[in-house]
Amino acid sequence: MTGNHATRALIVATLGLVLGAHAYLLPHQNVNWDEFWFLSFVHDHARGTLSATRQSFHVHLFGWLTGIAAHEVDQVVAARAAYLILLVGTCTCVYTLGRRVASVNGALFAVLCYAGYSNVLAHGTSFRTDGLSVFLLMTALVLVQSEARRMMAAGAAAVLVGVALLVTIKSALFLPVFALVLLTHHSRDWRGADARREAALFVGATVATAVGLYLWHQSGVVNASVSAAVTSLQSTAGRAIRPDVLFPRYWEFRETVIANLVQWTALTSAVVLLAVRILTRRQVPESMALLVLVVPLLSVVVYRNAFPYFYVVVMAPALVLCAWTFDQLARSRWMSGYRSVAVTIAATLALAVSVRSFVATAPRDDTAAQRAVVGAVHEIFPEPVPYIDRNGMIASFPRVGFFMSSWGIERYREEGRPVFASLLRARGPKFLLVNVPALSAALADPSLVGRGRTDVLLGEDAAVLRAHFVPYWGPIHVAGTAMHLQPGSEVTWEVLIAGLYQLHSRAPVAVGNALHQPGATVELGAGVVSFRSEVAQDVMLRTSSARGVPPYPPPTGRLYRGF
Repeated sequence: MTGNHATRALIVATLGLVLGAHAYLLPHQNVNWDEFWFLSFVHDHARGTLSATRQSFHVHLFGWLTGIAAHEVDQVVAARAAYLILLVGTCTCVYTLGRRVASVNGALFAVLCYAGYSNVLAHGTSFRTDGLSVFLLMTALVLVQSEARRMMAAGAAAVLVGVALLVTIKSALFLPVFALVLLTHHSRDWRGADARREAALFVGATVATAVGLYLWHQSGVVNASVSAAVTSLQSTAGRAIRPDVLFPRYWEFRETVIANLVQWTALTSAVVLLAVRILTRRQVPESMALLVLVVPLLSVVVYRNAFPYFYVVVMAPALVLCAWTFDQLARSRWMSGYRSVAVTIAATLALAVSVRSFVATAPRDDTAAQRAVVGAVHEIFPEPVPYIDRNGMIASFPRVGFFMSSWGIERYREEGRPVFASLLRARGPKFLLVNVPALSAALADPSLVGRGRTDVLLGEDAAVLRAHFVPYWGPIHVAGTAMHLQPGSEVTWEVLIAGLYQLHSRAPVAVGNALHQPGATVELGAGVVSFRSEVAQDVMLRTSSARGVPPYPPPTGRLYRGF
């Protein structure tokens, strides 16, 4: 076997192991809050209660998830399996683009660099916008650079870009790439009027697809408004793009570079060599066509949300340059013959070792606690009921409140308006799932409120939640209240969540004008209710919707890990 074929066999074998690692990690990695949130949109759409127009277009592609399992974690895993197919498609696009500038081995090496990138291993199949949008954008990039049937390819690419813009507005980061490709990627027999028609078709079809599909999608959204969507989009853009703050996610960037030294060495080498060619006016069009692939990556300099999962999107086009670096290394007079093969083998093995290390250090099953909590909720409430949590973790139930991401809480505190009293009256949530520090602080540590903390609820909202939810099982708190009664004294409670409650007491309790025995079911309407007792005792009322405390202990530790 020649050195070229031996190198190819090693790269292909390593790539197979990397894709196997993706398949292994898929059901075991911790489900991020974003994934549950993404899934909740699918269920909202199925119930006819979807109220989000932005970044919810995926509901039309993943409606099938609601019918395959009753457990939300299983639904996320099924979605991840679909995303694994999309990841393979993205890798195919990386290979196709790599082949246009490099050899088969070089293109395969670029695919290995992307599939084995630590952030892609961690988030490449995560049920978020990223895996879907990057597949659409990379496929569009392959089409727009096609030499055959240019007009048809440009039209198809525009449709994909239009859909990607609806999946996530982050797709706009690729628009400069498409603009530069349309300006520079023209063969000798495709210039002038033909090139202008191609560009016009691409722009027109992109706008028509995005606007047309948005209006269609909006028709199925509750209380949707174009003006409200535009205002929200402007607010989001203003918060996400911070030109006044360079590298807002510097530590995430630093970490990703350190964890992927092989990829960044190859990428940086390509950028430097191509820049030198352009400055010395050698092969300028070809060099420019390659350098434009790095443009989305440059957004990390000003993009606030350049979290680890963001690199799934921006590294896909950038790492195509690794294919070019691979071939340049093989042609170099300093790396001719066995030296080039040795360096290639060393780089491939280094990637294999980093992937093995990533898999070896990953928890064997990081969804166990989440499965236990979601399963407990379904046991306690066999039928869907309204609830409060961070991110829609129980996606098949109607959720009450705002998305309690760091950004969501920041906006909520800036508005400075308590929201939960009115929500409890209008929606009557039956339980609260403590899966974010803001909720745990509100229920368990009210002293945190007012200490200058920016990650907690407003004091009024914290007080309302403490007055209307009681501990039940682990992070699950159910609607109700707890009080201590003294003989001859009266305690009042303003009921915001009307409904049936079970009385837990040692002796009879007078609720309003009626005397109730321990264990009785009491119907409470909204408003102030008085409680009296002939003996001193602790009293608790809990919603009768809860079917019983699960017999197994709740999990310990955090439900969510990292991103």
